Amino acid sequence: MTGGAGYIGAVLTEHLVRAGHHPVVLDRFFWGRKALAHLQVETIAADLREAREEWLDGIDAVMHLGGLSNDPTAEYNTEANWQMNAVATERLVELCKRRGVKRFTFASSASVYDTELSASEMERTPSMCDETTALAPRGAYSLSKVYAEKAILAAADETFAPVIFRQGTVYGWSPRMRFDLVVNTFIKDAVIHERLYLHGGGYSIGSPQSHRHMLAPLSADAGVPIFSADYRLAPENKFPAAVDDGVAAYKGLLDSGIAPGHLAIAGDSAGGGLTIATLVAARDKGLPMPACAVVFSPWVDLSQGGESHRARARRDPIVTKQGVDVMAAAYLAGLDPRTPLASPVFADLKGLPPLLIQVGTEEALHDDAVALKARAEAAGVEV
Repeated sequence: MTGGAGYIGAVLTEHLVRAGHHPVVLDRFFWGRKALAHLQVETIAADLREAREEWLDGIDAVMHLGGLSNDPTAEYNTEANWQMNAVATERLVELCKRRGVKRFTFASSASVYDTELSASEMERTPSMCDETTALAPRGAYSLSKVYAEKAILAAADETFAPVIFRQGTVYGWSPRMRFDLVVNTFIKDAVIHERLYLHGGGYSIGSPQSHRHMLAPLSADAGVPIFSADYRLAPENKFPAAVDDGVAAYKGLLDSGIAPGHLAIAGDSAGGGLTIATLVAARDKGLPMPACAVVFSPWVDLSQGGESHRARARRDPIVTKQGVDVMAAAYLAGLDPRTPLASPVFADLKGLPPLLIQVGTEEALHDDAVALKARAEAAGVEV
């Protein structure tokens, strides 16, 4: 794998090792070897432009990720970009063919479309780019990628079977993080500005993506970035998986150097209950508490003991007792619904940070919020 210590390569290398493969990583290791330090893999510390045929001895397939990355970097040094992304790729293909390496995957880029549409053009052409969209390379990066694609496809025959991926913006956590990607700036800001959000969804549905419409205005109104944790869901991942992930996300922020007094945890519905459970579990593990916590319509009693589940059944347009019973059963997998970390209204809440609890008067979860307030205040928590 070329570029195997890079942003994508570091993650892919680990997946290959876990799947039982034996990857060999070709990388300059410009950013060091820390991204692969936990893996036992063979490495070749060298520049892709200096690739040698003997490096392919015993290789079954080549995953070609290496090169100069993204449009701004390519424009900064167009010659280096051309040598790495175009010329070096063409040479690597020649070496593979000479050594009989049949399988070849290439990380190209959606930049090859180089689409720059005005608002009126986008309205007339709302479809996304796909494999049938005409290429329109203009910048140095896209031109080098198109050249490489053509060189690869021209070499294809019975002995050489390449696959080309035109990637859009890849984002998310990697051992070799990249913060020049716009989406990853949100992760950076979450680490710097210290906010953690746990989404709702009955522990069974939902994701950071499903709650973006809610978190974006919340972030804007509050004037702070928000990091939304992608915790594991039932029924595949039963209690206490979500709590474990909540604590892990919180601890990860603390381990990054964030002062607990500058950190807030928030969540809605099941995420509200998970917020309280995360605080209780973190406290029991001896972790320092954040500055405060905010819960919206928290689901903190999985036994559905509150009268509002029945009294407001026809007035709440979203939450039904039948629905939350199904979700609770999937999450609990036979456990007592009054288990404290599953239903934190039954937990010992002493030592928790100040809480802001919000709920609507017509909600089925109204009584959960009221009961949480009473329990928290009885434990000496500021509400």
